[in-house]
Amino acid sequence: ANLAEPTKPSSEFAVMASCWQEPNLFTEILGIFLIVAGILSFLPQYYAIWKAKSSHGLSYLMLGAGCASGAFTAVNVGMLNWERVTCCWEEPKIFWHCIDNNLQFSQLFFAFLTNLILYSMFIHFNRPNAVYSAKECYRVGRWARLILGVTLFLSGSLAIIGAGIYYGANVNGWRITLYANVLGYFAAILNALQYIPQIVTTVKLRGPGSLSLVSLFIQGGGQLLILFFQGVLNHGAVSTWLPQVFAFIEMTTLFVLIVIFHFQKKKHAEAAAMMNQPLLEVSM
Repeated sequence: ANLAEPTKPSSEFAVMASCWQEPNLFTEILGIFLIVAGILSFLPQYYAIWKAKSSHGLSYLMLGAGCASGAFTAVNVGMLNWERVTCCWEEPKIFWHCIDNNLQFSQLFFAFLTNLILYSMFIHFNRPNAVYSAKECYRVGRWARLILGVTLFLSGSLAIIGAGIYYGANVNGWRITLYANVLGYFAAILNALQYIPQIVTTVKLRGPGSLSLVSLFIQGGGQLLILFFQGVLNHGAVSTWLPQVFAFIEMTTLFVLIVIFHFQKKKHAEAAAMMNQPLLEVSM
């Protein structure tokens, strides 16, 4: 009679014999490098905002989309790889086994965390200046806080719903995959749109404002490494690595625009200096 009863998955569903894999030294080194480099790549941007005491020039829509995309992708990867993550809790192994099992999820979690810190700095240093009115500053700050609150609420809610689906009664593997992939593709859409507001802001300002070129350059190249780590080495779902493709294309476009504006501004400054030179000579 017991054999005829349907199997009821529980937390034991997360502990499978296949969850342990032989540690791959190259994968571990690259994964740890991506986590550390990802954190360090944000430091120039943090410093640029802190030094200027202003976040003017950054798009709160870009930052909000980055936070949301990072959170949804972390939930996506967490659900698809939860059996590997929980191996360290249920069946403790050697240290490097746990590191190897958690690298993919950890890399995306820290990506969300660094974006969240940047968004918080944007709100804190959102202050009016000579070209940024107090009225506009208040409007931007209000919307930025609203988007951040909604993002955090949705992220927490979706994670709780995901846990309920994963550990729920009579849960099937396809439901876990479907829910995780829906979040992943939604994150991909956010990433596809993420840098468009920043491109528009940069075009309007004809310059980067508080946007750090160093961070942008490092993070643009980092997207290719993340794509290789998530998609090739870890064989992640398309919804896991697809956002990196969009991010790389848009960050490259933004970087090229900033370089073009820099040289245009430099050329205009040289032309203005040449035009003023005869006037100085006549006055002398």
